[in-house]
Amino acid sequence: STEIRFSLWESEHVRIAIYNVRGQLIRTLVDSEIAAGTHRGSMWDGKDDRGHPVQSGIYFAKMTTASGYSAASKLVLVK
Repeated sequence: STEIRFSLWESEHVRIAIYNVRGQLIRTLVDSEIAAGTHRGSMWDGKDDRGHPVQSGIYFAKMTTASGYSAASKLVLVK
């Protein structure tokens, strides 16, 4: 599993999702209003939205906010 940490200057709607290399949505970790501050604990355990384990490979964690901020990180899943 991996922990995704992030900080917000102000309270806003945040979405953090995991995508495969084809750009297909694998799992949504966060999709809600989040208070300002530093946050940790958004965990991805290598499973999809249905709870099924995904294959080893490269994935991307993408964070977007209502104000238009967007960031992505590359994740390598090794079993």
